[in-house]
Amino acid sequence: MEKLRRRLRGRRFSSLSGKTLTALLLLAGLLALGVVHTDSGREIREAPESPQTTNVAPVIIENPNDRDFEGVVDDDPELISYIRQLKLHPPSTHEKYHLQDPQKIDYSRYMQSAKIDKILKNMTSGFFVEVNAGDGEYKSQSLFFELQRNWTGLLVEPDGPHFAEMKTKNRRAFTINACVSLSPKCTNKNFAIQNKTHHRSARKFMRTQCFPLYSLLLALNRTTIDLLSLSVGGDELKVLRTIPWDKMQIRLLEVQVDDIPEGEEAVEELMAKVGYTYLGRCWVDRVFVRTELLDTVQRILTY
Repeated sequence: MEKLRRRLRGRRFSSLSGKTLTALLLLAGLLALGVVHTDSGREIREAPESPQTTNVAPVIIENPNDRDFEGVVDDDPELISYIRQLKLHPPSTHEKYHLQDPQKIDYSRYMQSAKIDKILKNMTSGFFVEVNAGDGEYKSQSLFFELQRNWTGLLVEPDGPHFAEMKTKNRRAFTINACVSLSPKCTNKNFAIQNKTHHRSARKFMRTQCFPLYSLLLALNRTTIDLLSLSVGGDELKVLRTIPWDKMQIRLLEVQVDDIPEGEEAVEELMAKVGYTYLGRCWVDRVFVRTELLDTVQRILTY
């Protein structure tokens, strides 16, 4: 910019036409922005990124082994058979776990597992379902019960890389790379792929199958759960509404409620309607027990 000023100093601008003066001022502005610079007396122009590059059409990647069950109801025999035979992974048979922090006792984010354990009176050999189980260790709501109380269960995780990491932990539970449906039918959902090698404007998504919770349990030949840990980013109430409560028995529910748009009161109303007693808060979770099983737990939480 200073070089341009020296070049223009001493010139008689009155002799320049309006167009020429405008061009010189525009050039000065481009120099200041770094869009135009000089190199050995030659003018070099660098084209800025076009804003249209952010409008790249999304790419949807599908698993070629997935069968199309979109819209199929939760108790459809063919859907149940498909989940059982092709989607569910059995518990690991390895003798040792492969954990990043094997000395840890409670892996849950706010030590909720220890409180749930007290509520359940140190119950052993139970069955859990953890929805959005992550890598199976970090912030796990179920690992405590598996390691300390000899439980087994089902871990549901939609994210591919997280699921792959989970499989290396050798969890003694069934696992499935899927999401839980927000309706009593099988649906699909597209999850963004995080990949640093792709251009920042590229948009790639993995199409993931979403199964009703009831379908997953039917595939396991189970209709009873001792602990359901539900955290789905604000859609918890929608998932709870898909459950046929007259066909399933869930002893204790741990529901994250801080992101639910309908509010935690809506969750409490639904749970009371389907026969559950509110036990209180456990950090960001609300805990409910099946009323007819109230004598099997102890109340330690505050409202």
